Amino acid sequence: MPELSLFFATSVAITVAPGPDYLSVLARDVSQGCAVDRVWAPGWAGWRT
Repeated sequence: MPELSLFFATSVAITVAPGPDYLSVLARDVSQGCAVDRVWAPGWAGWRT
């Protein structure tokens, strides 16, 4: 049973951890402001070609 709880805890941690896309959008938002982020974020959200 300890292995199952460790597996579950690790799975949750990996799932909720922010990925590089989110961190990139957050960094741009902090450095350049929300107006730039609203234009730039949808490209990272899945509209990339």
